[in-house]
Amino acid sequence: MKALGISKTRAKHDNPIPNLYPFKRKLIEALERKKKNAENERKAKKLREKEEQSAMDEMTIVESMNRTFVYESQMRLEEEEKVNPTLEGKQHNKKFYRELNQVLTASDVICLK
Repeated sequence: MKALGISKTRAKHDNPIPNLYPFKRKLIEALERKKKNAENERKAKKLREKEEQSAMDEMTIVESMNRTFVYESQMRLEEEEKVNPTLEGKQHNKKFYRELNQVLTASDVICLK
């Protein structure tokens, strides 16, 4: 097999502890406890992150609702201004007619069609 360039790969063991080690069973149990604790910590961390994300989602929903309310109120105000012309337009007309009167009185010749 070496001649063909193929080499056997050995299966990787979970614990590289030799069988003749005197306290192998206790050491393996301690390693298993560490793995379980690490897994539990990862699960707890995921749960915390998920809760934080849901809280952030709730906050963004509230913020978007507030923005929507502000936008709608602004749109209502703009519509009311379009429906009810303000006094500025009337004052502008008065000013225009006042100036027109001054021009007409100052002019010598008026051409009407």
